[in-house]
Amino acid sequence: MTQTIKFKILALLTIILLFGGVILGSSQYFNDLQAIEAEKKSSFLRFEQVYHSSLLAQVSKLKMAVELILNDPKTIQNFEEKNREDLANSLVTLFSKRLKPEFGVYQFQFHLPPATSFLRVHKPAKFGDDLSAFRKTVVQTNQSQSPTIGIEVGRAGPGVRVVYPIANEGKHLGSVELGGSLFEALAIASKIAEVDYSIGIKTQVFASAKRFAMKEKDIEYQDMLLYYFSSEAANSVSKKLKSTSGQDEISVNGKSWALGSIEIKDYSGKVVGKVFLFKDITANYAQLTKVLLLQGMIIILA
Repeated sequence: MTQTIKFKILALLTIILLFGGVILGSSQYFNDLQAIEAEKKSSFLRFEQVYHSSLLAQVSKLKMAVELILNDPKTIQNFEEKNREDLANSLVTLFSKRLKPEFGVYQFQFHLPPATSFLRVHKPAKFGDDLSAFRKTVVQTNQSQSPTIGIEVGRAGPGVRVVYPIANEGKHLGSVELGGSLFEALAIASKIAEVDYSIGIKTQVFASAKRFAMKEKDIEYQDMLLYYFSSEAANSVSKKLKSTSGQDEISVNGKSWALGSIEIKDYSGKVVGKVFLFKDITANYAQLTKVLLLQGMIIILA
């Protein structure tokens, strides 16, 4: 009789321990899942915030550089007189020594209305071509005679454009443009948020921009072409996006990746593409599995 009571007590304690362990383990499991979800959202939000802040900082530098250029009477005079040689001589060194390294300027160009290239300071030998079919920021600036600022998709992809009208004594002469790199802002965001990414531009937008020939690494996805990848891992994940079917995570080459995206809007507010975000959460799930196994061992020992 005594042995039967002891057995029942031990059996009851065992059931209580097992039940309690399962409850605690389940609670810990769901808490860890929520922590992983919170980290994903936090990383993507951090990427977006840094990206937008970096873009604003870049635009501010470009605007400052344009305004300095337009405050030089000699520059205005050379442009008005269509003196390409003197204009180039006075600005090519400025571009290479200051504007590019200090202000992040990659493209520096003067245009005659409505959008004819008068001087590419970054490439002086090429001029006289009509840009009106694919450089809408230039056309808009010369039509409105007011600045146009923001992202524009050009023949090589999206870039940050600051296009200002040039006038002298009330007479509109044309426009000047400084172009920055979208990749700079993305690279900063990627490093700080520890997130990989790929850039997708709408196929129709690329067609309108008269994009250079398609590249071998281009990936067709939805109505976009994914053409730039921050890493080989980003390229591998991008290739698998078609099979996600609305999922927010994907497994590629033995690793788990969280998926996100942010829209790319041009100078007019139109959505022209997306930045697809990829966060490696393999280590997070490995830690989750480790904790579950440890809890299981404790329950068994108990």
